[in-house]
Amino acid sequence: MSGKQTTALIIIFIYMALTIVLGLVVSKRKAAKQAKQSNEDFLMAGKSLGPLVLAGTLFAANTGGASTTGIATNVYSYGISACWYVIAADEGAEIIYGHNAKSKEELAQMITAGDWEHLLTKIPVKAGDFFYVPSGTMHAIGKGILILETQQSSDTTYRVYDFDRKDASGKTRDLHLKQSIDVLTIGKPANSTPARVISGNLDLTTLVSNAFFTVYKWQISGQVDFKRTAPYLLLSVLEGQGQLVIEGTSYPIKKGNHFILPNDVNSWELTGELTLIVSHPNED
Repeated sequence: MSGKQTTALIIIFIYMALTIVLGLVVSKRKAAKQAKQSNEDFLMAGKSLGPLVLAGTLFAANTGGASTTGIATNVYSYGISACWYVIAADEGAEIIYGHNAKSKEELAQMITAGDWEHLLTKIPVKAGDFFYVPSGTMHAIGKGILILETQQSSDTTYRVYDFDRKDASGKTRDLHLKQSIDVLTIGKPANSTPARVISGNLDLTTLVSNAFFTVYKWQISGQVDFKRTAPYLLLSVLEGQGQLVIEGTSYPIKKGNHFILPNDVNSWELTGELTLIVSHPNED
């Protein structure tokens, strides 16, 4: 193990210890207060968390994001499958989605030569577009785009091109050219085919479903009752406003809200005019 990796592990363990302490402090303060529903409870649908679960949640949320853009190592084994729902995009905005090389040899030549203009496939996007990004896909988000991303839990990613950007000290970020050439697929990305079903007041589109996650778009007009069919749900309100009702308790929701329905919420009701992106993990 390198010195840099050892330092990173020490920092992680210290951070984990601090989050456990934070969890204990928060848990004791909550226990001292009279139980009542408030906006503080909303993100976990009114369910309180124990100190260790709270610590683990904070730890996972922070280290998960860091690992995506952190130091890439040879522990990469499974790739990262992801998907993008475009919430907003400036006119003329583009993403990079795939590449134009016809073979591994041509891919290596174009990357080594830095021939990005001919290698990268640029796709114009607009609000409402959806892209499945399977592992091994060359991809990047262009300027002027707001996306909602769902991705497989993975340990790292490889950076093949960083647009020659420099930090405040004039340094560029590390690139991983050999690893990128090894894992990039040849051919057009395999985008998903959304499937739409309308049932009563619910217009449901399954945007993608694979071994790692499923992502839906829910459009609700009126009242819809739901029962749990997944370990938990992540929900983001893209448009509109309404009410989330759990065991007789109502929570107002509106555009810009994000919340979790944990495993012990077995049924709930959504009422209003709402558009949501909803996702859950898929068990092996």
